[in-house]
Amino acid sequence: MVHGTCCKDAPQFRNFIQLSMANEMKDYDALVKRLMSTTRSVPTRAATVAVNFSKERFRRQNWSDGGEKAWEKRKQPKRGAKQANKRAILVKSGRLMRSIRKISSNADRAIIGTDVPYAQIHNDGGNVKATAQVGAYQKKAYKRRAHTRTRKDSTQSIAAHTVSSHTVKAHRRKMNFTMPQRQFIGVSRTLTGNIEDMITKDITKAIKGS
Repeated sequence: MVHGTCCKDAPQFRNFIQLSMANEMKDYDALVKRLMSTTRSVPTRAATVAVNFSKERFRRQNWSDGGEKAWEKRKQPKRGAKQANKRAILVKSGRLMRSIRKISSNADRAIIGTDVPYAQIHNDGGNVKATAQVGAYQKKAYKRRAHTRTRKDSTQSIAAHTVSSHTVKAHRRKMNFTMPQRQFIGVSRTLTGNIEDMITKDITKAIKGS
């Protein structure tokens, strides 16, 4: 009785096994495709994380490598240049920060960088010895003076400035100074951790199929 029932149901059981295996193979193929797609996109995605990390340094004014190291503050400006000291360090026109981008990428790696000529000396620091060509410009001179103004009801002392200007001819200026390192691009444990987190999230998403 039992034996006869098993033999009778065997073809249906085989069909069920075949159908289940076919569905599992489809699911497996879909999973492999998702993982392969995720793997191929890792270098490009890592480059995006690295670019954002470097640009974040300009906003936070520091370098992060497992811990944060604040950029050295700029020296106090000369009289008449107070506004310059209120600017964020390495930010004037924004050219340097905007220039950081993905240079290239392939299946194995991605490269980010910048084509701004002065980027390396700011990023690495070091001694600067060069001769700069300075164009002609107008230089203003201020001289403080005081005078007394008399009104009908009072006498008032007033401080004023006399302004004069003269043309400075074009000339060469020798430079010899040490540029402090204000790193914004390079190897970083913090950046490595950010990339690893990104990869883990992407792979988890691919496995779940979400």
